Amino acid sequence: MTVKWLRAHRLSNRGAMRDEHGRSNGALAGAVHWGGCLGAAAVGLLALAIGAFVYMVDRPAGHAALLPGWGTATGTGRLGAIGDWLPSFLHPFGFALLTVAALRTRRAAVSHAICTAWTLVNVVIECAQWPAAAAAVSRFIDAAPVVAPALQPVRRYLLNGTFDPGDVMAALAGGLAAAVVLSVRHQGGNAREVV
Repeated sequence: MTVKWLRAHRLSNRGAMRDEHGRSNGALAGAVHWGGCLGAAAVGLLALAIGAFVYMVDRPAGHAALLPGWGTATGTGRLGAIGDWLPSFLHPFGFALLTVAALRTRRAAVSHAICTAWTLVNVVIECAQWPAAAAAVSRFIDAAPVVAPALQPVRRYLLNGTFDPGDVMAALAGGLAAAVVLSVRHQGGNAREVV
């Protein structure tokens, strides 16, 4: 192989393929980027699938608001302590990676903002299960008759949920893990070019 061929076919520091004159091959750059997005999407989907598996084998039926028929009849707790906090870790982790993949973002700052947003969503939902907060949200929902029927599942979820500081820590760790994974992916090329 000649040096000219190697120079023409290597990834530059911007993540795009360049020829010997420094011109970008946009089609190849897009392929590199899509590969990064598909990888992030695959890892995100795997994380959410593991979380769904935890709900199927470790939680009582109807425990998850969006998975009402899933779960065991008794909620066996077969997974022990890890089954208690693992979904709280996997939710921000998986949803952050899926969002980054769906938006096809090429910037590290945007990826990290997405991780922060999903972490905050999970922490707020967990904190809203604290009895005083759940009661306040319930009163607010009841006072808004127009939206009250649509928000009854949220009301039930918060009133029947249990605030757990371990879940807050797990959500924070999940968001941080997503940011680390995305940062490592950005290190493979310029953060603006590769997810």
